[in-house]
Amino acid sequence: MASSENSPLVELRPETAADADVVDGWVRAHLIAALGGFDPGPLIDMQVRSRDAMLAQRFPDLERRVAWVGEVRAGSLLTGPLDGALHVVEIITAPDWRRRGVGAAVLAAVAEEAQAKGRDVTALIFASNTASLALFAAAGFDVDLPPAAAQATARLRTNINVR
Repeated sequence: MASSENSPLVELRPETAADADVVDGWVRAHLIAALGGFDPGPLIDMQVRSRDAMLAQRFPDLERRVAWVGEVRAGSLLTGPLDGALHVVEIITAPDWRRRGVGAAVLAAVAEEAQAKGRDVTALIFASNTASLALFAAAGFDVDLPPAAAQATARLRTNINVR
């Protein structure tokens, strides 16, 4: 569980079959939003399959979790090991829970988990995703966005002995 000041009490639970349809709906909505709101109809299925194949290849030890506030699903989290760090692959906050501290609470939980394992936390964030850039910066991550770069690199050092 994780909570920070002004954040709801969030519990991260492993994603179950009962969560899959809800999380899939969030992923599809997120992808459509990334397309500027354009809904490509059945082509979104191809995009989802492509995304899932890429994730399985890049992160064979991908951990899928759902963020719960009480008994309500409030978001999803994908993490996996990458270069010795705990890498945040994706955070999606449910539409009804955005701007209510869920993302901050999820990042706090990830930081606690990484610190317990003596690892840093990393993430790649699209330069156009200003909400995520602000979220990670507010959570204490060093966010490096070089000029004209497509993605920022975010790193949270949880242990001074970790490189």
